[in-house]
Amino acid sequence: MAKAAKIPKALKGGTSYALDRQRRIVREMPAHVERRMQDVAARHEILNAQEAYNARLERDRVTAALHNMPPGLQRLAAQHHVGTLNTKLHHLAGKGVQK
Repeated sequence: MAKAAKIPKALKGGTSYALDRQRRIVREMPAHVERRMQDVAARHEILNAQEAYNARLERDRVTAALHNMPPGLQRLAAQHHVGTLNTKLHHLAGKGVQK
């Protein structure tokens, strides 16, 4: 009769404390995953709001600079710069960010 090989403690799962800890982690996992998803969504919302705020500041800065230009250049610059910034703001508004 062959003697059964002794299984190392690390492969058995460790101490009862380690098993309890693993069971607690698995038991709390759905709540942890849900909270993590909410945190990620909130972070994206904050980043989008910050990007929209920066675009509005840039649009206002460009608009103020346009008033110092000759009339012919004002129209051309306004179409290019302000139009691009308005497009970006509309895109961010589509993501749920308030203007």
